[in-house]
Order: sequence, then C-alpha cells, then structure tokens
Amino acid sequence: MGLWNNVIAALFPDSVDRAGATSNATLSPLPSPTLVESPPSLRENPKNTKLDGVRNKSTSKPTFASQREAQGAGIPPQQDASRAPKAPLIKHATADSLGGDRGDSKPPKITENGPGTSPLSLNVPRRTALNVSDVRFGGSNRSGYVEIAHSRQYQRCFDARKLSWGVQWEIARLVSHGLFAWDDIRLDLLDDLKGTNANAAPKVVKQLLPALNSNFRYFDSVQSNSPRLPWEELDLEQDAIVEGKNRGLGCSSDDNWFGGKIQQRATITLRSSPVLHSSSLSPGDRFEIRLAPQEKGRSTRFGRAFGSRRLIQVSASKDIMYKHLDELMEYMTKGFVINGRVFRAFFAKDNHIYLTETAEDYERKADPNEGDHFRLSLIAFIDWFAPLHLNNRQLMSKWSTRFGLLLSTSLPGVPFHNTNIHIIPDEYGSSYQPEDGQPAAEQIMTDGCGFINLAALKQIKERLELGTIPSAVQARLAGAKGMWLRHPTDQDPQPKIWLRDSQIKVNVSFDEGGRTYILDVVRAFFFKCPANLSTQVINNLSYNGVPNDVFVKLMVDGLGEEVQPFDWTQPGALVRLWAAVHDIGGVLSTKIRRDAATYARLLGAETWDSDKPKDMDVDGPLSGGMDEISGHPDTKYERVIGLLEAGFTPQQLPILRDDVKSILHDVVEKYVKKYRIPVPMSLTAFIVPDPLGVLEAHQVHFRASQPELLTPSGDLATSISGDVLLTRIPLMLPTDVKKMVVLDHHMLNSYVDVLVFPIKGDVSLASGLSGGDYDGDTATMFWDPSIVSNFSPGASPGTQTDPNDSLVSRPPESVVDFAVRVASMSEDEGQQAYQEHFLCGLNRSQIGFYSNFHTNAVYALGYGHPQTLRLANLYAVCLDSQKTGKSVKPEVFKKDQGAFGRRKPPCMESEEEFEKSQRSDRPPRLPRDQALPVFALDALATAGKAEATRHLTGFDKLLKNHTDLRPDPVLTAPYEDAKERASLLAERGHEGMKAELKQLRTHVKKLAEEYSALKARAAQEKVRSQRGSQGTTPSPQPNDFRRLSQAFLEGASYKSLFFSQPEVLRVMASYAYRHEIVTLSHGYDCSFSFAVAFRELCAIKAGRQRTILSREFSDLKVPHRGALRLLSYQV
Repeated sequence: MGLWNNVIAALFPDSVDRAGATSNATLSPLPSPTLVESPPSLRENPKNTKLDGVRNKSTSKPTFASQREAQGAGIPPQQDASRAPKAPLIKHATADSLGGDRGDSKPPKITENGPGTSPLSLNVPRRTALNVSDVRFGGSNRSGYVEIAHSRQYQRCFDARKLSWGVQWEIARLVSHGLFAWDDIRLDLLDDLKGTNANAAPKVVKQLLPALNSNFRYFDSVQSNSPRLPWEELDLEQDAIVEGKNRGLGCSSDDNWFGGKIQQRATITLRSSPVLHSSSLSPGDRFEIRLAPQEKGRSTRFGRAFGSRRLIQVSASKDIMYKHLDELMEYMTKGFVINGRVFRAFFAKDNHIYLTETAEDYERKADPNEGDHFRLSLIAFIDWFAPLHLNNRQLMSKWSTRFGLLLSTSLPGVPFHNTNIHIIPDEYGSSYQPEDGQPAAEQIMTDGCGFINLAALKQIKERLELGTIPSAVQARLAGAKGMWLRHPTDQDPQPKIWLRDSQIKVNVSFDEGGRTYILDVVRAFFFKCPANLSTQVINNLSYNGVPNDVFVKLMVDGLGEEVQPFDWTQPGALVRLWAAVHDIGGVLSTKIRRDAATYARLLGAETWDSDKPKDMDVDGPLSGGMDEISGHPDTKYERVIGLLEAGFTPQQLPILRDDVKSILHDVVEKYVKKYRIPVPMSLTAFIVPDPLGVLEAHQVHFRASQPELLTPSGDLATSISGDVLLTRIPLMLPTDVKKMVVLDHHMLNSYVDVLVFPIKGDVSLASGLSGGDYDGDTATMFWDPSIVSNFSPGASPGTQTDPNDSLVSRPPESVVDFAVRVASMSEDEGQQAYQEHFLCGLNRSQIGFYSNFHTNAVYALGYGHPQTLRLANLYAVCLDSQKTGKSVKPEVFKKDQGAFGRRKPPCMESEEEFEKSQRSDRPPRLPRDQALPVFALDALATAGKAEATRHLTGFDKLLKNHTDLRPDPVLTAPYEDAKERASLLAERGHEGMKAELKQLRTHVKKLAEEYSALKARAAQEKVRSQRGSQGTTPSPQPNDFRRLSQAFLEGASYKSLFFSQPEVLRVMASYAYRHEIVTLSHGYDCSFSFAVAFRELCAIKAGRQRTILSREFSDLKVPHRGALRLLSYQV
C-alpha cells in the first residue's frame, strides 16, 4: 500500500528494491489500479424525467454534506474490511536506525552517481499500483468527506451520458451557489449537454440555467470571445490525459502544445446561520465552499503533469484566517467531493489551499475512458514528487513547502536527457573553511544559480518564441529551482544543464538511463529601466546621507513630465495623451496578463494577483476585459484609449473628461502619496553570480542589449561605469544598500540585461542585499550622481538584540522523526499527519503587522534605532516563517502591538487607511523624536501637496475653458434620422414606425432609471463602508450593471417591420445618448448610454474614418516611440 511503502522506504532506504519497489513515477506502464464498484446504478423512469428521492429535495438550495447530513439522507457509507485500522508495521524504529540525522535541515549532497536509492523521474506515471483501500474512500466512514456538490443519483446520469468535465463542473458550480438544486434537473435537459467541452459546456449557462431558474436569461446572439474561455483547451487536455503518454508536459516533437492552462478555483466562506458564532459548531457546519468558473490562464507543472482538472485552488477570507484558523485546518484535512471525485489538500500558502484529485471514488465508478486509471492516491502522489527515503535529512516544515514548486507559473522550455544533467558544487566565500561543516547561507557565493548551455537556450528561444536568446532563465527542473546562467564555454550541440547543490530542494536520482527531464521556465527576462524609488528606498537613502532636496527634485521633474500630455489642447496632444494612458495604465501588460496569462510572467509582465479575491460571476461569461455585449471596457485606461481612437475628445464627451481627470489623479497620487518616483538613471534586473570569477569583490558587471541607459551627459548607452548603489526590496536595515563599482567587463559582455555579481570576497553580495540569493532575485541599481555622491553609510549598527529571544518555534520534526511517528498509525491517521504539515502554510501572517511596526518605528525613533533594527529582524523572521516554523512569541507580539501598532504617520497613510482609521479605535500616531532631522517623506509630502494642487488646479481650468456641453450631432443623428422618417410615414397615414420608436424610447428610459438606481445604491454603499456600517441590501456588483446591457440588447431583438436588427441597436444607442445628455444630465453625464452601447456609439462616432481591426489585432496595438518623437519634432 502506498503509505506503508513510503514509510518503509524512508525508514530503511537500503531495503527498497532499487529496480523500483517503491511507487516510482516512470514512463513505463505500471499495473492498473484495482477499482471498487459503486452502488448499483439508478434506474431512470422514462415517463418521469425528474428524479425522485434526491438528496436535499425539500429545499431549492443545495446543501453540503457533513456526517450528520449524510446520515440524515439515509445513505449508508461504503464499508470495506480492508479499511479497518491497520496494526503498526514498525513498532520500535528509532532515529539511530533510520539513516538520517534528527533535525538536520540540510539536504544530503547529491553526486552525479546519485545516492544509490530508487530514482524518481518527474514524468507522470502511466499507471500506479494501488490497493483497494487506496482507491475507495481513504477513510472508514463518511465523516471524513465534505460534499461540495454531489448527487449519487445524478452522477450516474452524468456518467451514463459521458458528460464532459466542463459540463459537470459548471453544474456543480451553479449548485454550489444555490442557483438550483439537484432535484430541479430534468433528464431531458442533460441529454442536450452531451459532447465535448467546447460544444456542451457553454450550454449549461445558455440553456440549463435559464430552464431551471427564471431569473436568468442568456442571449444567443452574444458570442463571448474572451481568451480566457477554457472549453477547447479542456478538450485538448482531456485527450492528452486519456492517451497516457505525458503529452501535456510539453516539449513534444509533434507540436508546441502543452497542458495545465486551466484554473479551477473555489472560495471557502462562513455559512449564513443564526448560530454561526456558536462554539459548538463543527467545522463542517461552519464552512461552505463555492466553485468559481473555470478559466484559461497560467500553466503549472502540476497541471501539465496530471491535467488541470486534477487541481483546485481554494481561497479563504482574512476573516476566516484570523477568527477560525484552527477549525479551518481541521476542515481542510477532509476529502472534498465534487461529482463523485475526491480532492485532498497537499499544499497551503497564506490564505490559499491547493487540492489534488486522488484515486478515490465516492459513489461512482472509475472510468478508464476518462483517464481515471492514471490518478494517484494522496500518498502515491507524495511519493512521486518528494519521497521520504530520498529526503530524510530535512525538517518536515521545509519538506512540506517544496510541493509549491509544482505550482509555480511556468512553461516547458527544453528537455534534458539524464546523462546531460550534471550536479556541481557551489562556490564559497573566503571566510568558509570545510572543517566548519555546512556553510552559512551568506557564504554560498553561487546560491541558487547553475549553468545551462547555449544549445538549450536556443531551444528555449525557439520553443517559447522569444525575440532574443536570454542570458539566464529562472526555472524549475525536477526537484531543483533557481536561475540558470549561460555556460561560459560549453558549445555542445546537445542541451546540457548544471545544477548547484544549493538549487536542489527535493532530492532526485538522475542516474537511471533513458529518462528525460523538462526544464520548466518561470521567467526568461526581467529588465526595467528606469526603476522607481519607494518609501523603503527613500527612508534608507535618507538615513545614509542623501538630502531631501534630491528626492523633491526627482518628484517635481518626474511629475511635471508625466502630466504634460494631459493638456489636450496642444497640437498632436491627443496622440500623446493616448500614448501616455497606454504607459500609465500598463495597458499592454494588462492585456498580456489577462489574455495570455500563460506567457505573462515569462515575458516579465507580472501575472495578475491571484491573492486578491475576484467577484464570481455565477451566470455570465468570463470577462475578457470588457462587457462582451456592449463592448464597455472594464478599466478606465482601456476606456479612454477606445474613446480616443473612435474620435472623441475630452472637450466633447463627459465620460472621457471624467476618466482623463481620474487618471491624472492616479498619476499625481503615485508621486505624492505612494512615492513611486522614477529615477532616470536606474534599472532593475535579475542578479547572477560571475561565471568566470573575474570580478573583484567591489565590482559588478552590467551591459544592456539595447542603448537604454541614460548617462549623466544625457546620452543613451548600453553600458555605464563608475560608482553605483545596489539594493533590493524589502530593505529595512541601514546596511541593505551597497555602494559598488559597475563596469562592462570585456570577458562578460555576452551576458546582457542581467546584473553580474562577484564571487570573490568573504560573503555573497546578494546576501548583503536584504538576505538575497541568486534563485531569481532582482536588484535595483542607481547611478544618478545626485544620489550616489551623497550616499555616505552611517556607522554600523551596534550590538542588536538576538531575535531568537523573541521567537517561538513549532516543535521541529525531521522527516525521520515523522516516519517513526506515522509508522504506528492507521492509514487514515498517517494521511492526516501528512496533511497537518501541508496545512501549516495556512497562518495568521505577522508580516503585515511587523512591516507596519517597523514603519512607525522608523518615523518615531529613527532608522538606526535599536528598536527599529529589532523590528526589522523580526520582520525577516516572519517572511521565512513557513519554512522555518518560527514565529514571534505571543507576548512579544502583544507588546509590539501596543507600542507600535498605531496609525501610520500622515505622510505614509493612504486615503483608504485614513478612512479606515476614522471608524476604528486604534491608538493615535506616534510622535517623531524632536532630535531627529526632518523626515524625508514629510518633506516630499509637503512639496507633493503643492505640486498636486498646481497640476490639478491647472487641469480644472482647462476643463472650465474647454468644455462643450452640447450633444454631439454625430451621435444623435441615427435617432433624429429615424424620427424624421417616422414623421414622414405618419403624415402619409403609416403610424407603425412611430409606434416602434416609442416602444424603443420606453425601453431605453426604463433601463436608464434602473442604471441610476444602481449607481445611487453603489454610492450609498460606498458611504456606508467608509463609515464602517452595513446596509440592508448588498452592494451592486459588476454583473448587475452588465445585466442592463443584456436587457438593452433584448430590446433590439424583437422583429421589426421598419428596422433591421443592427439598425434597431444603432437607433437605440443614439437615443440612449440623446436622452441622457439632453434630458437627464444637461450635458454633464453620458455614462449609462456608453455602459450599454459603448461599441455601437464608438462605431457611430468613427464612421468611415475608422480603420477596422478585429479584437485580436487591436489588443496588440502599442504606441511607437519613434513616431512619438517624430510628432514632438513636428510640433
């Protein structure tokens, strides 16, 4: 059985058959799993297509099965004698007999010959031998399961019809949101859902939901073209899963397709209950899980290996994390059932829990035609990736975090034959002596960075369609992670790679012949020029001698240049405004993140923030950045760009004026509130160690691939030389900024767009920058003379308080100790013991608290004060808490909270924080020590306020002098023309067209009233939230507004005798604008008409002047810098 093989292998690795007696993941087929049959299938009654006796029949809203609910439904759990608790297999194992050092967190050193144990290939197993107990339930009764959405009877109907997984997920999703109950579903409706995901899954919302819930309607004339729609990709992945040839991993000789691009997400919430806060509630009664729409996005190694459908990300709210963490951790050790498939937790970080589908089946039969025979039990999955017997010199706290390697956003880059994978030692600083034992992290001069040859980099360039060959890539290979730098000498045509000892996080044997391993590329490029200042950088530089006037000048100059395009009255200004909005809003990056999320991080465009919960649109299509019906963009930046391209000007159009003004406010706030001030002579790039050892300890190398570096003389160059400052975020200690000498070393000139650090010296330069390393860290370099010349590091901090005195640790448990402990457990208990370690990643994070404590200490006491330094060190401990198991003692945290848990100083408090403070009883701010000099951010805030007033007042004057409140005759023309024709027909005795126009006007006016009501409600909810109170009605969601555009389209869908359907839509859009601008707002607002008919109104305005582009091309439009420079010359 999987668990016991794993335990025995960890305890006695030498007893494991080297040919693969443990559960190894290989490309060769293994025996098929033994399957357990589900209960006899339900007989369908052809005369009554609605099922009787379905669970939760008495309610219109589905419930989630706890043990009590399952018993109440009268459904007995499946029992099996083999599920009885097992007697301990190993009764007297001790640490001395186990081949591992208790508590040693360092992994064993791996040589090219390997440790001599059974190897692990990170290709997916085609089959895995599983016992009946692995496949059936993984628990001896139903209390170990939570039904997110499941019906035994309907699951048989799904399986009989071979409904695709996309269809099944959509039905489960709608059930989890209570939009209908299982017993509402008629069998004839299921018959219409047969077929592929692409053909059938969209029908769940289009056909099934409207048939079962009269509150929803889908318009067939609306075709969503969102790039995030998952259906076709799901079909491709399903074909690859059933094939069982690991094609989803990528790097196939046939094509460049790879899998793992579909996200399955869910949120865990507190149940609505009058006794919700009762301490007697079980976790199953307290929580419920709701599924989100599947969507196409980033790809992970897990998804490519097993299929996207096998992974679910569950997110918990901050309220749950801080008030119910213990119950949540207990709850998440259960098996979660979605349509008979069981998902279990295997990794957690912050407020996210990741579930994998296991080989268990819950009231259903496994189907080889669905690829079910390739699934793994939780224990077999663990053994596939991080077998205990190869990793028995780690702490479990660190071992459990390694499963996150499977979840990094990445792309398959290049395959390596095992003979071309080499393990090499790290380079160490001169302060390290071998007799000292394990080196400290700061003594490892190459920590996290290996080599990759040119042949491999060329394949990565071709496969990922990069513009140039990168000098280095951030990637994952088997159990290794970090950066791989181009090998300085290797010219072999075969791809080769060299792994440093420091890169190996999960020990794997590479010595078995015939295996290939794929390098999963996380990022190929990260180079930004110029870089920005931030509050942390400013505070450090100020403490180290840089005058406040330097920061003020950079802010004034930068803000003045950035607001210049907002004067649209100058010649060519609209084009410059269009280009400025592109840059300010990061429009191209936004589109890449949204529409090509798989490639966003690779290209240096950060992936969208999955930590931020998104509103789940339970009945609508996925957002492609706009309302698919009306064409109204989701962001003001894309809205402004669309309006400018259509030919509108801020002078004519109220919503364009409002959006431009709002964007100007964003620009001003970026400078004067957030202090994100560009420094023209700066850059941010990956850091890598010197591959040749030619740099001295005080030198760094940098060369740009293009002439983008601004020199003090005003020229653009590919390289610079002289004194520079280096730093990285986060920086909280005075010593976190280093003064170095940059040069363009002739022996390193092939390494471009990366900062090359020396490997000479006592300690690693990277470690001196806030404890960094070379596994993908970036650093910022400044060469602005006004900054560098004034930088004068203060005296080194004196003796600091040992942070360990303030820390408490989880009891450290080594892999060996863990194996001893689970050896005496039943299989269910052992599985839960694993999960308890996995779920330690769920924590009440102290990071935010100590960041705020440090901020207040910097202001009140000074940057170099001993208390400030202590808080900085505790912040660093909090960052690594998940791996180390260390956290701040409760009594220490309470004391720090009382002393430093105050409001931020005014110069650092955002508007949101200010509003929040007005409705809280947080103690007052800490005063600044009068003996300290003027705080740099106070000086910036004072100057920034004056600059903000100057620029915003100037813009208001511009609006006052250049605003036209008259309706745009181009937009009103279609309605006026139709009205004139209707009058002519009426004069001849034909009133039909006039009646139709009246009908259209009535429909538009009704929708305008609904829109106004929604806006008023949204404004009221905003005021309530600012006051900290709650309203009796929920705040309007984006989908509430989108339903208005659906209703608007419905008004144009009737059969007209006088208008074609496109003409009806055009006339309605024209009238909506006219009614709003003339009657309702008197020239000051037209947001309703553009919300419901943005695309139509833009088309009317552009007329024949507009060049027509399909969306896939228009989304790729970017301002051309050369054209903008030419425009400035002409002006």
